[in-house]
Amino acid sequence: MSYKAAFAAIAAAALLAPAAIGAPLHKKALGKIGSWEIARYTTGGAGKKLAYCEAKIITATETGLRITISENDTAFGFSGYGSAAIGDAPKIKHWINGDKSSAATDTAKLETDETGFEWTMISESNDEPGMFSDALPNAHKISFSYPVDGKPHVQTFSLKSSNAVVDRLIDCRDGR
Repeated sequence: MSYKAAFAAIAAAALLAPAAIGAPLHKKALGKIGSWEIARYTTGGAGKKLAYCEAKIITATETGLRITISENDTAFGFSGYGSAAIGDAPKIKHWINGDKSSAATDTAKLETDETGFEWTMISESNDEPGMFSDALPNAHKISFSYPVDGKPHVQTFSLKSSNAVVDRLIDCRDGR
């Protein structure tokens, strides 16, 4: 499945937002892979029902990447210059490894994590291969284009260690 085709279903996929879960979340830190912090969130106390597994990396002041995976959905997103001011449901253009010809545009959702940090997140269903399973693990950088003060702004992030991060998130989701 091509990168563009993989994102065709993202707009329709439901994003598992931690704030929408309703029940208190229990966080279990699972360690680090490179600079990525990995954690497992459950509802109903430690070790109960999986809410989601998360990997995040803060690359600079209020700038970073975040990936969450639940039983049904995977979301990836970022916080970058001016991204918290773009509002909810912005159209975000994204591409990997500097290849703008592979760019896709998806509707994102502004999500606040357990620390109050805001992330612009794009979701995809786990039902079929998509960017999370196909492109992200082997990519070395990802770029996002979004409006800042009415002009396009591009934020690019390194994906160093993303292959190991994706493997760890899948293991976390599967209870391993």
